[in-house]
Amino acid sequence: MSKMGELAAAVEIAKRIDAANAVSRRRTSDPLTSHLAAKRVGEFEQQVSERILAAMQPYGLTTHEIADLAGRREDQVHKRMPELERHAKVTVHCDADGVPYTREGPSGRQCRLWRKV
Repeated sequence: MSKMGELAAAVEIAKRIDAANAVSRRRTSDPLTSHLAAKRVGEFEQQVSERILAAMQPYGLTTHEIADLAGRREDQVHKRMPELERHAKVTVHCDADGVPYTREGPSGRQCRLWRKV
């Protein structure tokens, strides 16, 4: 298959993924490598989500702590948390007034705590 044929196939597959997930993972102006990577996102996001959930505790953890326990990078964990929250798998750990608990992260900034539902 030619590079153009490969690109067209990747674009078509990426469109189907976007439609199924209602999330755009690439732009039509992105290079071929981005289109090819977009084809495979679904394979990995489920694995990452499963590892995150296995690492979660009933008490709150920062995304940095979850990443350490799950054996993943913090950016991978951070990206999955809103999706897991939408699916009612995790929630931000809050006090009785709904104020999120926080803990200092590696940068010295406060990080929200997440807990398994």
